[in-house]
Amino acid sequence: MRKLFYSLLAAAMLPAMALAETVTVDFTAQGAEDGTQATRIASGDVNVSFSAGMNMTAPRYYNNMLRVNAYNTITVDTSVGTIQEVTFVADDDALPFSPSAGVMDGNTCSEIGVAKVVFTNNSVMQYNLSSMTITYDTAPAISPASGTYYEAQTITIAGVEGTTYYTLDGTDPTLESTEYTEPFVISESCTVKAATYTDEQWTNVTTREYVITAPTEVANFTEAAANCDVRVLMTSPMLVVGQENTNLYVIADGEPGLLYLEEWTMVNGPATFDAGDMIAAGVQLEYYDFENNEAWLPMSDLTVESTGNEVPEPTVVTDFATLNDSLLNAALLLEGTYYNASTYMIEDAEGNELYPQTLDYMVDYPDGSGPYNVRGFLARAFYGSGYWVIVSEFIYNSTVALPVINVDPYTDYLNYAPVTITADEGCKVYYTIDGSEPTIESTLYVGEFNVYGDGRVTIKAIAQGEDGTLSGVAMARVYITAVTECSTFAEANELGTYSVATFNFPMTVIYHANIEAGRDMFVKAGDEYARIYDIQGTLYMAGLEYAMGDVIPAGATVTVYPASWYDDTAVYYVPFEAFGESTENVGTIEPIAVANIADLASEPLYSYCELQQVESEEQGWYSVVLTDANGDEIELDTQYCSVPAGTWYVQGFPIKDTYGDLVFMGVSYSEESIIKSSAIRSAAVDTLNGHIYNLQGIDCGTDASRLTPGIYIINGVKTRIR
Repeated sequence: MRKLFYSLLAAAMLPAMALAETVTVDFTAQGAEDGTQATRIASGDVNVSFSAGMNMTAPRYYNNMLRVNAYNTITVDTSVGTIQEVTFVADDDALPFSPSAGVMDGNTCSEIGVAKVVFTNNSVMQYNLSSMTITYDTAPAISPASGTYYEAQTITIAGVEGTTYYTLDGTDPTLESTEYTEPFVISESCTVKAATYTDEQWTNVTTREYVITAPTEVANFTEAAANCDVRVLMTSPMLVVGQENTNLYVIADGEPGLLYLEEWTMVNGPATFDAGDMIAAGVQLEYYDFENNEAWLPMSDLTVESTGNEVPEPTVVTDFATLNDSLLNAALLLEGTYYNASTYMIEDAEGNELYPQTLDYMVDYPDGSGPYNVRGFLARAFYGSGYWVIVSEFIYNSTVALPVINVDPYTDYLNYAPVTITADEGCKVYYTIDGSEPTIESTLYVGEFNVYGDGRVTIKAIAQGEDGTLSGVAMARVYITAVTECSTFAEANELGTYSVATFNFPMTVIYHANIEAGRDMFVKAGDEYARIYDIQGTLYMAGLEYAMGDVIPAGATVTVYPASWYDDTAVYYVPFEAFGESTENVGTIEPIAVANIADLASEPLYSYCELQQVESEEQGWYSVVLTDANGDEIELDTQYCSVPAGTWYVQGFPIKDTYGDLVFMGVSYSEESIIKSSAIRSAAVDTLNGHIYNLQGIDCGTDASRLTPGIYIINGVKTRIR
C-alpha cells in the first residue's frame, strides 16, 4: 500500500526528468551528385527543409557536403514536441546563422523551446555542412506564440502520445489539472502551461504567456502618434485622398495620415482605393516607420462605407521653402515648377529644389523642363534631411504643346545619332544640342539632322505658336560612342580603356572556346596577338563559333577593356557588335616553344605558346601550378583545360590576372610536343645553342633541317620532328 501511495504521489508531481530524443542528419550520407538541390529530409519525428531565402540559389550538395549560400534558410520542425538544441558540423566553427528562436553560440543553437526554428545564413559567404544534430523533447506544442493580443485567442495544444494536462494560472500541470481534449478560448491575460503524462513519465512543461488587451482609442493621427508603442483603434472614419502603390493617403478628424498597405497587414478589404472613398471607423492600426516617415499598418478590416465623397483641394505651394512638417502626407499642388534632368530634381521659381519620387513606377518623369504643376504628397526624404514629393501627376501648363524629339535614348549610337523633331501644325521649333535652354535665337529646325559626340548628348527644343507663345522645353538624351579606326592592336590599346575601335585589318583565330564552356578567343594579326573576351555574349548570341585558322574579315568593332586592376598595359577586347563570318582558313597555327617558364615573360601577351616538359600539381579546387626543371612556377588558368598530375607539354596563352600577375591559360596538353618540324626548320640554326641528340644519346649535329621524323632532345627539351 505504501509503495502504491508513493507511485501515485510521483505521478501527481512533475519529476525533473523529461522525455528527450536526439537525431543526426548526415549530409555526407545523402549520396547526392554535385549541384543537386537539397530537398526535405525526415529523420524520426524531425523534419529538415531548405529554401533559397533571398538568394537565387537554394542549398545544394557539393563534395558530399551541403553548401548553404548567402541568405539561404534551413528549417527544423517537429510535430511531437519542441526543438531544444541544434548543432551544425561545418567547415567553419562560428557559423553566422541567425535563428528565429534560441541563442546561437558558435555552431550550436540552444534554448530554442519551439516546435519550429528557422536558421538564416546572414552572410554573403557560403558554408559547407557535413551534418546537424537536433535535440528535441516531447513536450506538447502550444499555439499561438506568447505575446500581446487584442482579441480573444483560441489555444491549441498538440500533445505527444499520452494524456496532456494544462493550467491557466501559471502553475505546473499535475494529474489533477485540466485534461486537454479540444481547443479552448481565452479572453483574459493568463499563463498557459501544458505537459503530457505517458509511460509513468512527464514531458517537459511548455509555457505560453498571453496578454489580452483592448487597442487604445484615438480620434486622429496626432493622438495615434502619442501611442505609437501600442495598437490603436481609430474612432474616426478615414477619407481617402489618394493612393500611390502601397501608400494610402487619408484624412482622419481633419488630419492627414499615411496607411501602408501590405498583404500581410491587410486582414481584409480592397487593395486599391479611389479618392473619395470613406473607410469606416474602428480600424486597428500599428505604427510603422516607413523609410523615415510616420506610417500606420492596418491590423483589421478596411471597410469602405461610402464612395464619391468630396475631397479637399490640395494645398498650393509655389515656394518650396515654405514646406514644413504640418504638410506631411498632405495633398499638394506645386505650381510653376521646372524639371532639371541633370539632377532629377524639380525647381521652383526661386531655384529651390525638391526630389520627385514616383512610387508606382507608372508616373513617367518629364521629357522636358516645364513649366509643370506637380500633384503629389509631401514626405520626409527617405534618407538624409529635407522633403520629397510623392508624385501623382506632372501637369504641363502651357497653351503650346511640347515638341517631340524623336531619338531612341536606349540605343548606343556609333559616331552620330539621326534626330527629327515634330510639333503641332503651324509651330516653329528651335533647338540646342549642348544642353543649354533653347530660345528663338537658337537653331531653327528645318529637317532631320545628325548629332555627333562621344558620350551623352542632351538635346533640348521649344515650339513657338503662330501667336508667338512659347511651349515648355522638351528634352532628350542620347548616348553616342565615337569609334576610332585602327590599323594595329597597338593603336587600339593606346585609345585607352572603354574606347571603341574598329579594326581595318583581318584577324586569324588561334583558339575559340566552346561557346558552352566559355567565351574567350585568341587571335593574331601580323606579329601581334590579342584576346577577345565575349563577356556580353555578342558573338555567342549571334551563333558565331570560329575554328583555328579561320580569318575574321576587317571591320570588327570592339570595346577596349582593362584586364587587370594594377597593370594598365594589359587589355582585352569585348565585341561591340557581331563580327563577320570567316570565309577563309589558313590551317593549323604552331605554338611558340617555351623551354623555361622564366622565358614566358618575354613572349607577347596572348601569344600561342607551348610550355615544354612542365610538371603539374593540383593546389586545391581549380588551382593548378606548373613547374619546370629549374623549379620556376606559374599558375595555370584551368577555365578551358585542367592538367592532371604528371609531366606534360601544355599549350595555351600567357595572360594577366586581375592583380597584374602573369598566369598561363591552358587549352590543351600532351605527352609530347605538338610543334612540327616546319617550325624548327624555320628557326635559325644558331639559335639552337648546341647539339641535337636522339633518345639513344647519339649526337645528331646542330642542323635541325637535316633531321628525319622522330623524337629528339633539342635544348634539353624532348621534341617530335614530323
